[in-house]
Amino acid sequence: MDKITSWNVRGMNGPNKQEDLNIFLRQHQIGLVGFLETKVKDHNMAQVARNTCYSWYWDHNATSSERGRILICWQPKAYQFQVLYKSEQLIHGKATQMSTNKKVFITFVYRNNHEA
Repeated sequence: MDKITSWNVRGMNGPNKQEDLNIFLRQHQIGLVGFLETKVKDHNMAQVARNTCYSWYWDHNATSSERGRILICWQPKAYQFQVLYKSEQLIHGKATQMSTNKKVFITFVYRNNHEA
């Protein structure tokens, strides 16, 4: 459970997608993950996070006016994650590996592109 990864999921609203992501996290022993381009609205984020990362802790950047772009989940037995800065484009924080007490700063970025 010590691995860290990020994944551009291109939407997490479907239950089948959430189940597939959960299976991937378990099979690959991921302890901390940043999902990018989640397309999940604020009022749905808690349910999506629970379905995808059952019994994990999580944080996101969804707001009431915009769909979330980033969802960060961490297995509390493997990592502690402290959000230091959050915006619509990124979440920056400090991850502490519980087994070694090693700390790392990590930023999950999603760049929203608009046609000019």
